[in-house]
Amino acid sequence: MKFAKQILLTLAIIVTTAALAACGADDIGDAGSLSALFTREQFLIDFDLFVGILEDDFPHLGVAYRRFGVDFLQIAAELRPIIADDGFPINLYIFRQLLLNNFFMHPDISHPIADWYIGAPQRRPSETQLRDSLPHVQTNIIEPGRIGHIRINCFDLFGIGTILAATTIANDFFAETADFEHIIVDIRGAGGRVDMWNRVLLYPFVTQEVYMTHLGHTLQFVFAQNRERLRATLDALGMTGFDEIYAIADMELPPHLNPADLEGLEYGFEMMNFRLIPSREATPSGNFGGQLWLLIDGETSSGAAVLAETIKHADIAILVGEPVGGNTACLTPWADAMHIQYRLPFTRTIIGFNVMYVTNHLGQNVDEYVTRPHFYNMQGMDALETVLALIAAAAD
Repeated sequence: MKFAKQILLTLAIIVTTAALAACGADDIGDAGSLSALFTREQFLIDFDLFVGILEDDFPHLGVAYRRFGVDFLQIAAELRPIIADDGFPINLYIFRQLLLNNFFMHPDISHPIADWYIGAPQRRPSETQLRDSLPHVQTNIIEPGRIGHIRINCFDLFGIGTILAATTIANDFFAETADFEHIIVDIRGAGGRVDMWNRVLLYPFVTQEVYMTHLGHTLQFVFAQNRERLRATLDALGMTGFDEIYAIADMELPPHLNPADLEGLEYGFEMMNFRLIPSREATPSGNFGGQLWLLIDGETSSGAAVLAETIKHADIAILVGEPVGGNTACLTPWADAMHIQYRLPFTRTIIGFNVMYVTNHLGQNVDEYVTRPHFYNMQGMDALETVLALIAAAAD
């Protein structure tokens, strides 16, 4: 980050803190009075520990730089003297905001890398959060007999009642639109496990065996710091059969793996993705004969990103929107084993992130080499408006 930009951010935080203090308190106490709780040296110790954690344990520094042009260690080098300056009014609120805005929610990064967070698991304030209260599935007949639209707001479904309700809505929609010219499947902002949606969203549209893929290939690699964490992750996800965990030194590594990214990682395994076999019996509409469209954006992540990848490389649909966010596991109850959490000693600030480094068959990180749409959003339009414009243009 440029120094001038850093100063502007600092000034913005000071103004915000002053406003909060004037009002009385924020969510962690009166921002003005918190300066008395810690010395500047204690803030610096916690900051240095945070930077050390990034250097030693965070495996995605190279990904952040190569994909987004963000050098976290350079940002830390520029930020430290600001915190150390006796003229800079530091307190707990400002300290945490500096970490949030310069690292965890850096404005140049379109999605949180490796699901990292500060304080508690959280997502960047975005359209995704605005959809948190929406139903899991929404359907709309845009043009009767011709264009249907189904939106999947979340790939995580808990409880048999929720699963049955969501799948019933989706299956009824596909049965109703079986003879339509266009079906638009919208997974913008969606993330989570993909298992159920494989069946619901793929079976109506495939006529041959389809493998879950990344860049059209079924093989992936997963690396981490220790064998126990890899084993715990596989067990937590119920991924049986992946018993061959190797020391990286003993593995035949893929050709485009970045050596610098592997520093600090010691073990890994190869993962062959599973296949999806079409079943007309499970599909009310049989196989769709019209055009399928898939809407994606920068917050299409985890299982939804894998699904987008599979659909694109199996040539099942035309993708419209923006590149997906990434394929690493989201913050879910069963993914705790994937994450490592630290508490800084003085400010007691909690930070955490996914410690798994996942690549495609070539060794390219799946948060760096992501699925891109066939058509990007037209100027001034979102993905749905772009699709409708493309359909209208084809009909002229």
